[in-house]
Amino acid sequence: MNIYVNITLPHIPCFMATLDVLDVAGESQNDIDQTIYKLRLNESGQTIGFFKQDMLKENEAPVDKDYCGSCYGARPQGTCCNTCEDVRNAYAEMSWSFTNPENIEQCNRQHYTELINEQASEGCLVYGYLSVNKVAGNFHIAPGKSSSEARSHVHDLHDYTKIKGRDFTHTINSLAFGQKVSFKNPLDNVSKETDNSAVNYQYHIKVVSTKYEYINGKNIDTNQYSVTEHEKKPTIFGPSGIPGLFFSYDISPMLVIYTETKKPFAHFLTDVCAVVGGVFTVAGLLD
Repeated sequence: MNIYVNITLPHIPCFMATLDVLDVAGESQNDIDQTIYKLRLNESGQTIGFFKQDMLKENEAPVDKDYCGSCYGARPQGTCCNTCEDVRNAYAEMSWSFTNPENIEQCNRQHYTELINEQASEGCLVYGYLSVNKVAGNFHIAPGKSSSEARSHVHDLHDYTKIKGRDFTHTINSLAFGQKVSFKNPLDNVSKETDNSAVNYQYHIKVVSTKYEYINGKNIDTNQYSVTEHEKKPTIFGPSGIPGLFFSYDISPMLVIYTETKKPFAHFLTDVCAVVGGVFTVAGLLD
């Protein structure tokens, strides 16, 4: 099943917005970037270009071909971490917080801190689609690099807590489970505003399979859904949850079928006669 998302986050820079998927089948997709795209927004909400996952490579100074960078204890001795992203991934695998980029040689070489500071006041438009199993699960946009280990799923909130004025004010421009047809989805154009950086928005969605059968023989298999909303405003980050947008979805066992039919000509004549007879009767009463 494909989930199509288009969400504006005016107070979250793109490097900080991580979209993950988890489901009851045990599958997880962390920081999806193959089918999800991010547009950087300035403080006025205007687009200023695509966010590039490999933005650090543009600033990378050339190194010797035999170079083997340290992983700073996150990987076994002799393992190479040649870029800042390699070190971040190694830290994530160990569930370590990435708190010291200024002390990491690869990040200094790629000007990681300078790039983060340049984009700290930006917003982000997240759009694209997710390909998920048709079982209950959730997808979420939360701050920081994510990682999964054993039965836990964690986010590194260091950058989020360090940068002031960030929060999850958002507008869901559109959210569709499958191909969008004639109906309006309940979360389209929904907006929420906050000035609390710890707010956690939760949307609980019931997905109903829907089939459209058109008179020309064309069939469309899609889904419609209902939703309930909840938001938590914890004073600190912790067991009560992390800030972000969380969409939990469950699949209904029902199937709704809409069938397009053509009214027979005899029925049309009957309706015309009924209209004419009604007009004649009312005119007689008025007379």
